[in-house]
Amino acid sequence: EAWAAARTAVGAGDGETASALYAGAGIDLTPQLGLVPIGMNPNTGLWEFHHLRSAEDPGALPTRGDDGEVEFDEGTGIVFVLLPPGRVTVAGKASDVAPFFLGKHEVTQAQWVRLARADAPNYYGSGFEGEGMTEPVDGRHPVENVDWFQSDRRLRQHGLRLPDEPRWEHFCRAGTTTRLFTGNDAESLA
Repeated sequence: EAWAAARTAVGAGDGETASALYAGAGIDLTPQLGLVPIGMNPNTGLWEFHHLRSAEDPGALPTRGDDGEVEFDEGTGIVFVLLPPGRVTVAGKASDVAPFFLGKHEVTQAQWVRLARADAPNYYGSGFEGEGMTEPVDGRHPVENVDWFQSDRRLRQHGLRLPDEPRWEHFCRAGTTTRLFTGNDAESLA
């Protein structure tokens, strides 16, 4: 039922049940094993999905706070966002980017432990309290001290992958069409 609702809303892209950025893209969502729709983010209009294997309790879906954002704790799995299609230029070559799922946040230490079934390889692990920190590091903090190859291998074991360069560029640009994400002139970077 959740996938049917997501499919209908995203397919319509009516600006009410899903972002108008999905409209006319011909997106026909099919259920993805281990991924559950958690609804449209009311702030962005983009649909979000919960990855069950990375969650502490696969039967408990995250809820939204008063601000409309997913409430996030150590047990929350990876939250994916369905990004709309777009066109990007990478190294002078234009590419069409089809809709794709991208993690909303960095993979956390707790999510890594669940996916790896081993301790997180962190330098700043749970309990670390650095100068100027208001609270100690816990499982909600990003996993670090892993390289691209380790990340790629671990994610592929769970049917996931890191985004390629056009997808990453599309995500980072967030719809901008200028030469640089800040504008057309190098001075805009300041």
